Amino acid sequence: MSNSYTHTAKVVEKQGKNFIKVEIVPMNACASCSIASSCCGGDELSNKKYFVLYNSVEAEVGDEVVISISAKSLFKSVMVVYVIPIILLLVVAGISTTIFDTDIYTAVISLVFLVLYFVVIKMLIGSGRSLDVKVVSKN
Repeated sequence: MSNSYTHTAKVVEKQGKNFIKVEIVPMNACASCSIASSCCGGDELSNKKYFVLYNSVEAEVGDEVVISISAKSLFKSVMVVYVIPIILLLVVAGISTTIFDTDIYTAVISLVFLVLYFVVIKMLIGSGRSLDVKVVSKN
């Protein structure tokens, strides 16, 4: 497994002296990918993804930069967004099924816990600043 993954991004805004807002540039292969909608590919107009990053390469608005995310950070993201919610949903559904006899209660309680999970994750993680995403070079 690689230690990091890189992707091209375009600088869309300077934020202060040391930070830039970058837009992920979808690659050609993204258009045909089956999971492009949950990543950054697909339709360029509807699937824009942004990161605010430290400007380590002195990039200006309009520049293309290469960003990198560590494999460890990417793995953690996948766990938080896909794996843990499924496990949470199964555990809550199992517990609520043993407590209540009605399936509708199980469904509603499971959905409420899932929504609460993502609200808490959004508050804790915010806009992705806790991810190990860095600007590595300017194109």
